[in-house]
Amino acid sequence: MSDAETFRCERSGPVATVVFTGPHHANALSRRRMRELRALLVRLAADATVHAVVLRADREHSFTVGGDFHEMQFFVGGAEVDAWSDDIADLCVAALEVTKPTVAALDGHVAGIGVMLALTCDYRVGSESCSLSMPHLQLGIAGVYAGYVLEQALGRSLMQEMLMSGEPWSSEDALSDGLLQRVVPDKDLAATALKLAERFAGYDAEAFRATKRQLNLPFVRGLRKVGHAARAAHRAGFATGRPQRRMRLILGED
Repeated sequence: MSDAETFRCERSGPVATVVFTGPHHANALSRRRMRELRALLVRLAADATVHAVVLRADREHSFTVGGDFHEMQFFVGGAEVDAWSDDIADLCVAALEVTKPTVAALDGHVAGIGVMLALTCDYRVGSESCSLSMPHLQLGIAGVYAGYVLEQALGRSLMQEMLMSGEPWSSEDALSDGLLQRVVPDKDLAATALKLAERFAGYDAEAFRATKRQLNLPFVRGLRKVGHAARAAHRAGFATGRPQRRMRLILGED
């Protein structure tokens, strides 16, 4: 299965569900997959027949564990890191600019870019077995974008705790701390996300559009503003070679 085949779009009336169907259960996001998902979100945002969007993983897959170590282990700290950094911001901005209700259904282990993507959606429902983490600093990767998204969505204290600990949040803790708004049994996740989206799709489209656009505008501007610092920090980190070595160890290739 090629990267171009790793997202499936399903329709249920006014709701479009984007299913992450990667060839590996972890659903890592390569640069190509981030660009593909961004393009899909832009297309759904422009489709007048779509009134709400759900993002979820296929059966027995994680929502996404974040960046693709198989790709990132070969970064050298040059232009490829700038492009990767920009792809992260572009994906998050695309999600923020979908001026229709967006629901993220989180399953499995959700990390890094996966958590950031979920936090740019309007509503997050998680399975009882899901966990969320931001392991950037443990890997030697700067958390400029990650910290910004966390602080905007959840506040400074929780941002600090997630980045400093790097530890996974259980679904129960994620619900308590606001990373999730609802937790359901694993078997009910897809159906619950769809039901929520169907309810949100019934809101007045113009009222929702105007509200979301205005509330997300500072978020989008802030992401763009920290872009230069994020690129520079990512370049410096990967130039040391330490993140790549940690990734190879995790992959069992070193």
